Amino acid sequence: MKKRIVGLIVILVMMMGLVPVVPMKVEAADTPISINIGTITDGTNGIGYGFSANTLTITGAGPYVITGSAISNHIIVNNGGSVTSDITLNGVDIQFNDGIEHTQINGTCALSINSSSKAKLTLIGANVLKSGQYQAGLEVTAGSEVTVAGESTGNITATGGLGGAGIGSGGEGSVGTINICGGTIIAQGGYDGAGI
Repeated sequence: MKKRIVGLIVILVMMMGLVPVVPMKVEAADTPISINIGTITDGTNGIGYGFSANTLTITGAGPYVITGSAISNHIIVNNGGSVTSDITLNGVDIQFNDGIEHTQINGTCALSINSSSKAKLTLIGANVLKSGQYQAGLEVTAGSEVTVAGESTGNITATGGLGGAGIGSGGEGSVGTINICGGTIIAQGGYDGAGI
């Protein structure tokens, strides 16, 4: 009986040597999702993002490549920390002048990383984020995290509105985690606001 089992094992091993080895297919990286912040239309939805009422809301991992200029559209990253949204800013220019300075009304934030959300930003070309009153140019709310990627070859000029930081929090809010690993960063706070 033992000879028979050993013989079967030997036959199986020999047969496995005859089976051709098929290399596993390596999947390419996901194709980046391109979004033009200046021309996107209301009701546009895609994988991990949607646009409504002048707000591009990113909830997915991406990768996303955002381009274009806007004076009324803005970006919110709201992924709850379940993923890190991979976002490339390529020549983005978002500048708000809400016309409400010296009132009690909050302006609009050009790019906000909402509470508990995480984002990796890669900078290509010249990028400008200018927010309205009491908002940071690039807002990183308490509990959120943003990393400006080391592979960034571009720059960003982030300007806060009255009382807002260039990069950080708006008004008297608390700030999350800011990691700057690359790119050229110019952060200008509004009146009474910090740079970073």
